[in-house]
Amino acid sequence: MQIVLATTNPHKLEEIKSVFDSEPVATRGINWTLLDEIKREYHDGSTDPVEDQPTFEGNAALKARHYAKFTDRICLADDSGIEVDHLNGAPGVISARYSGVRGPRTKVDPANNTKLLEELTDVPIAQRTARFVCTM
Repeated sequence: MQIVLATTNPHKLEEIKSVFDSEPVATRGINWTLLDEIKREYHDGSTDPVEDQPTFEGNAALKARHYAKFTDRICLADDSGIEVDHLNGAPGVISARYSGVRGPRTKVDPANNTKLLEELTDVPIAQRTARFVCTM
């Protein structure tokens, strides 16, 4: 069975495979294809859907449906982010775009982290509670 893993997160495949590998023999034999490989195959950088849903679940479903239709293959997608209590759950579903900086993850991720820490400057460490949410 071939499954497209629709993510740009380089560690997501390792995480997913560890979950599937811990399951019974029926889940063995899955051939994973990463999103970057699919994009190279189709030579089209305009294939990304706009993640405009108000929930992690909505964005994950949007991406899974989009790439399944685009590739005509089974697709597994996620949406994830951090919810900070002091910020009423922000950045939430816009975690990856929080700073407004565009470009590669090596540029965007540090900018998002910097913005988040700046917003928590006056909040005591003990009150900086948060959670990471991931929905597939």
